[in-house]
Amino acid sequence: MMSDWPEFQLGERCTVKSSKRIFAQEYVEVGIPFMRSKDVIDKALGTFVNYDLYITEERFAEIQKTHGSPERGDLLMSSVGNRSGQPYVIQDEGSFHFKDGNILWLSEFNDINSDYLSYWLKSEVGQDALISVMIGSAQKALTIDSIRKLWVRFPPIQYQEWAADILLRLDQKIELNRKTNQTLEQIAQAIFKSWFVDFDPVKAKIEALAAGGSADDAELAAMSAISAKTLDELHGLKANNSEAFNKLAQTAALFPAAMQDSELGEIPEGWEVKQLSEICQVINGRAYKNTEFKTEGTPIVRIQNLSNGGKTVYSDLELPPEKYIDREDFIYAWSATFGPHIWRGPKSIYHYHIWKMEVDESVISRYFLYLSMFRKTEAMKNAGTGSIFTHLTKKIMESQHVLIGDHAINKKFSDIIVQIFDQISSLKNESTHLADIRDALLPKLLTGDGLTSEVANV
Repeated sequence: MMSDWPEFQLGERCTVKSSKRIFAQEYVEVGIPFMRSKDVIDKALGTFVNYDLYITEERFAEIQKTHGSPERGDLLMSSVGNRSGQPYVIQDEGSFHFKDGNILWLSEFNDINSDYLSYWLKSEVGQDALISVMIGSAQKALTIDSIRKLWVRFPPIQYQEWAADILLRLDQKIELNRKTNQTLEQIAQAIFKSWFVDFDPVKAKIEALAAGGSADDAELAAMSAISAKTLDELHGLKANNSEAFNKLAQTAALFPAAMQDSELGEIPEGWEVKQLSEICQVINGRAYKNTEFKTEGTPIVRIQNLSNGGKTVYSDLELPPEKYIDREDFIYAWSATFGPHIWRGPKSIYHYHIWKMEVDESVISRYFLYLSMFRKTEAMKNAGTGSIFTHLTKKIMESQHVLIGDHAINKKFSDIIVQIFDQISSLKNESTHLADIRDALLPKLLTGDGLTSEVANV
């Protein structure tokens, strides 16, 4: 079927250009966002973009009047560096400007669906085509002229729209799952912070008693802190849903009504502080030579694989059991973009720059320690300057202090958190399955061959 499709140069059916140059002295702290190549790449990968450069509204209005500005459906493409050729179709972005030379702007499409073009550019055939027209040796780059002259073979516009719709529906569900998981993790982090950082239920009891309240008043105050319900709402809950009220009361009763001194300052009475080495075994990964990388076998998890990037490499080595990680294992990247992760990929081996964290789950759950180390990592990053904390040592990690509640509170927290992380895992598995379907469909949709069964099941 593909052989019947017309071949043409991309510049014949769309406008390819860049933007009006902005000089460093024109940047301001507040105004119209200024997008760079890395921002296009992050958007294409579904990563949140935190703009740190802006231009004034007046300057943007001048540029828009003389040079126009990208609109919904236009396509931006990174044009410099290792990630050259990464396309992003503009959604409802609002006003923004972008860096000339580093980003190409494709618009005014004629018989081209920009979403279909984006999928084509991301495909193997599209990437090969882009590589063939890149210039430079050390620093690869795409030029306006090279993209205009890029030869493509596309189907009729109706087919493009149909194919793009199938792929978009899959990606939209994947993105929805990603956002849902992000919300679920934020909920888990909020509960952890309230219970084990701010000690909200404990402090609520202390304040109620200090104000002359009774023990019952203290329990109600803790219930309010846990549930974010007012006292009136709690009375309504007791009248209308006694089972839910009693479960909440049981949780509140687990928290003490006093504080004690510790290595970490004041903590709830009866709780304790342990060094991480007492509750978790920190296991080093393995350093690999490039010659050991294979195209198939057991996946090797590297730091770049933990941040939505990086090609997966494989190994055929037979390693001891402790050098493998499986779904829901807790790992920690200790170099560069260091931090904790719950692994949700297949059984793999892991690189030297990653630790496997074997948690003693008779004391706390891996999810508790993950949330605890997440907060510690953010604090370390915020405290660090220059090259500080670009990597951690095993000794530093094992000496970290971890606040541990008593057995009853730990179990209650684990029961709640496990349910949340189970949901996250389920949605992640669904997204992986959908991505597999999309990746299997993509080359078929780009050629028109062998579509019947796959498309019928989407």
